[in-house]
Amino acid sequence: MNDDFLSKELRNTEQLNGVEKYKTALKKVQFIKEIKSGLGGEMKENPNRVHIIKKPWTEKLKLFLLRIFTKF
Repeated sequence: MNDDFLSKELRNTEQLNGVEKYKTALKKVQFIKEIKSGLGGEMKENPNRVHIIKKPWTEKLKLFLLRIFTKF
């Protein structure tokens, strides 16, 4: 009787584990589709082009000063 209960619990746990894996994979696919659908036209036309975003000199200066004063 105890073995039957344990085997049922084991099967039930395996089924729940499989369901969770399926849900995770489904959400991952949905998230990727959502990101792709939200891309701008320029990104869709030139997907291999890299855009380098440079920080303004004021932000670079602020980060430099922050690094200096947080060391003390």
